[in-house]
Formats: sequence, C-alpha cells, structure tokens
Amino acid sequence: MKRILWGKNQVRKALESGVVPDVLLLDSASPDKELRGMLSPTKFGRLPVYERPRAELDAISRGGAHEGVLMISGSFGYSDLEADVLAKTKSPATLVCLDEVTDLNNTGSILRTAAVFGVDGVIVTKDRSAPINGIVVRVSMAATELVRVAKVTNLARTLDALGKDDGFNVVGLDASAEKSLEEVDLTGNVAFVMGSEGEGLRRLVRERCTQLAKIPMAPPLDSLNVATATAIALYECQRQRAKRA
Repeated sequence: MKRILWGKNQVRKALESGVVPDVLLLDSASPDKELRGMLSPTKFGRLPVYERPRAELDAISRGGAHEGVLMISGSFGYSDLEADVLAKTKSPATLVCLDEVTDLNNTGSILRTAAVFGVDGVIVTKDRSAPINGIVVRVSMAATELVRVAKVTNLARTLDALGKDDGFNVVGLDASAEKSLEEVDLTGNVAFVMGSEGEGLRRLVRERCTQLAKIPMAPPLDSLNVATATAIALYECQRQRAKRA
C-alpha cells in the first residue's frame, strides 16, 4: 500500500531515516519558517516538494492533523473493480478506462484530471500500462491518493460487462468516429475509453464500446494527446450534466 505520512515530526523522522519520498506536499499558505527550512535543498538535498492548497492536504490525509506537510512514498495499492469502484460510484457515475496507455506523464495528468472532475474510478490494463510510480505521483500532484485505480486483465471483457450488466454508456474516443462528443448523451452513467499513444483503441476494445465519439479539430491536425482528450471528454460530460440539472 502507498505510505502516507503527515505532520512535521513524522515527516522529519522519515527523511532522517532515509525514506525517499515520491512527493512532499506543503500547504501553500503556510507561514511556518521551520517547516519550510526543513524542506529546503540545504537540509536533505533537493526534494520533490509541491505547494498545494490546504484543502488538498486535508482531503488526502482525510482530516488528519498534517500541520501543513504531507509525504507520500512506497508502492501503490490498486482498488478492486467490483468492491472498491463499482460498489462506491455516485449517480450518475463516471469512469475512465485506459487502453494500454504507457506514458507516465500522460497517466499522471489523467489521474489529476480525474480527481478534478470527481471521477469514480480509473481502469487500467494489467499488461502494457504505465505503473503508478513516483513519477506518476509527482505529475498527478498526489491525485493518485484521491482516485481509485483498478487493474484488469481483459479490458474488452470488462467493457462488455460495464455496458451490459452495469448500465454504463461505454464511449470510446476515436478520431474516425462519425459523431462528435457533444452529440453523444453523457448525462447517465458513462465509461470513457481512451486509446494508447499512437495506436489508439485496439479493435476488440473498440467493438465493445456502446458508442464512438470524436473531438472536432481544425485541419491539418487530426489527433490530441490522450491526457488532453480525457480532460475535454470529462469537461463535456460535466457540461451536459450541469445543463440538464
């Protein structure tokens, strides 16, 4: 499981004992000179310190007395799809499914975006997907601690079950789709499927989608970075739901 420490004494002791942090979060409004001195490059060397609003530290520590500092390190604990993700979704639910997305920066950005839009869970493939490591934690600004990520062996089979058994509109993002994203009803339960860098959606995965949708683009460009496309899809989903409410 991912190790999360907070509070000045706990973080200091961990650093003194040689723990290498994936990321250190500092309350951006903290005036604590002692704390800032502890995290300066002259104390323990250059550390992966990011200043974030106190509300984010509160959310990650689940209300713990973090005193303006929080450390995340260690291996990542994946969630169980049925017990931890599907059983705890909101209504309407939103999932993001990554079809062999391997780039660490893209994965980190997608997890950050998923946290911003309150996504219920992210589904990744067991093989040929980016590991949730320190780079992903840093790029996501520790959003890895706010989003449930489930790993599945067969994404095509999982999408089939989501569409037939769990009532999800499984929407694959594909530049060759006939419909644009704004033409697809995203107000119910939606599982967005995002293809890998360069290859896009695999054939079996594409065939399991309920609908395919494209993001309109001005020529001559005909594709978007997968992280950017995910952000646009989630925004459009939120826009449609807000308009209907």
